[in-house]
Amino acid sequence: MLRPIGHRDGVDCGGVDPGVDRGEVATTTCPSCGYTAPVYGGSVESRFRASAECYAAYQELAAYNLTGGRRDFIHQEAVDAYAAQHPGPPAKPMATWFGLVGLHLALDLGRTGREVQQAHMRLARRRRHWPELAAPADLTGMVVADVMQQPADDTRDDALWRWAGEVWEHWAAVHQVIADLCADQGL
Repeated sequence: MLRPIGHRDGVDCGGVDPGVDRGEVATTTCPSCGYTAPVYGGSVESRFRASAECYAAYQELAAYNLTGGRRDFIHQEAVDAYAAQHPGPPAKPMATWFGLVGLHLALDLGRTGREVQQAHMRLARRRRHWPELAAPADLTGMVVADVMQQPADDTRDDALWRWAGEVWEHWAAVHQVIADLCADQGL
């Protein structure tokens, strides 16, 4: 489990002033989804436009999903929701496009995570230029950490689906573009 950093027993633990004298804890906010969390020690190199704390929550969800050995491969929905909620550099535009394709296939067409993964593989075989998509002005709301706060059972899975649905709705302006792409590519 990650632990907040700050000053302990007069020792500077990472250069963050948590405001111990005021009873406050230093926080950081994800630049994409708005998730605010205590600053944690260590570093997490994200390939998305995300705070280290947000990306760490995503990694926890990935570990949870991948250790379950589920046939429906719900992990794919988490990958796609996270990519769509965290567009822009350092992520490549392709990550956002694939995230949105996955959300469309799963949420609108009822495909399983495994079927979405296979669609991604088919789409990746066809080399093409993926232009930057104009991200919605607001991608805040439910975040990956909200999913992880749920009990490790169907409740968490339901939360993951709600999160994915909320992220997909943020991108309503490109729903038809994504649906047309999927239809054109036979996905």
